[in-house]
Amino acid sequence: MKYSLGNLYEIAYEVINDPRSARFKEAQTACCGNGSYNAESPCNLDAKLCPDRREYVFWDGIHPTERAAKLAARALFVGGAKYATPVNFSQLIGD
Repeated sequence: MKYSLGNLYEIAYEVINDPRSARFKEAQTACCGNGSYNAESPCNLDAKLCPDRREYVFWDGIHPTERAAKLAARALFVGGAKYATPVNFSQLIGD
């Protein structure tokens, strides 16, 4: 059996603490929602919506934006050992 463990915590931690390194403008407030940080109620017809979701790490109070999810997937697929170990996902399926 082959396996590899992905470290989504490390990916999220890095992006949230330094969003500009991944070309995000906002990592604290969700793109869609209401209340503090747009995270107190779900994204619905009454929610506030950000002008450009590509600049945000979080879509709502729980979920990443599509761009943030793609960044995480890429880190797991081709990133180094701090993101996936013992090998990245590309190496795992290539064996």
